[in-house]
Amino acid sequence: MSIIKRISTTLFSKLDHVVGEIENHDALIQATIKEQRKKIAAAKVQHARLQGAQQRIQDQISQLEAEEAQWAGRAIKEAERDPSKAMACMQRRQQAKDQIRQLNQSRDEYQKAAEKMAQDISRSDSDLRSMKQKHELLRSRQTSADVLTVISDMDHSHADELESSFDRWEIKISQAEIMADSYEPVDSLEQAYVDEENQQALRMELEELIAKENGNDNT
Repeated sequence: MSIIKRISTTLFSKLDHVVGEIENHDALIQATIKEQRKKIAAAKVQHARLQGAQQRIQDQISQLEAEEAQWAGRAIKEAERDPSKAMACMQRRQQAKDQIRQLNQSRDEYQKAAEKMAQDISRSDSDLRSMKQKHELLRSRQTSADVLTVISDMDHSHADELESSFDRWEIKISQAEIMADSYEPVDSLEQAYVDEENQQALRMELEELIAKENGNDNT
C-alpha cells in the first residue's frame, strides 16, 4: 500500500471515529432540544386556553353588568308603584353584583396565571435559542479540534514520507516547467540559411588550408 493511501486510510478511520462521537453528542442534544420544543408548544397551548377562559369570564362580567343596570332601572321604576317588587329587583341586582365580584376575582387569577406563563414561555424560548446556538458553536469547535488532533496524531515517519513525496513531486514539476521554457520552435527557413552559411564558411576554411599547404610545398 502506498504511503498516501496508508495515511489516507488512517486519517479517514480516525475521522470516522471523531464523527461518530460528535453524532452521539448531537443525538443527545438534539433530543433535548426536541423535548424542550414539545414542552414550549404544550405551554403555548395551555396559555391560549387561559386567555380564552379569561375572555369568557370577561364576557360574563359584561353581561352581568348589563343585567345589574337593568335590575337597578326596574327597581327605580317599581319603587313607588310596587315597593315589594322594587325590593325583589334590588335583590336580583345584588345577586348580579355578587357574581360580578366573584368573576372579577377569577378573571384576575386567570390573568396572573396567563402573565406568568407568558413570561415562562418567553424565557424558555430564549433558553432554547441559546441552547441551539451553543450546540452549533461547540459542534463546530469540536470538529475543528478533533480534526487537528487526528492530523497531529499521525505517525511522524509517515508525515516525513509524505513531505518527501511532495518534494519529489514538486521537483518533477519544476523540471518539466524548465524543459518547457527552454524549448524554442525551429524556424526551417532560418535554419536553412544557417546551414548554408556554415557550409560556405567550412569550404572557405578548407580552401585556405589547401592554399597554405600548396605554399609550403612550393618553398
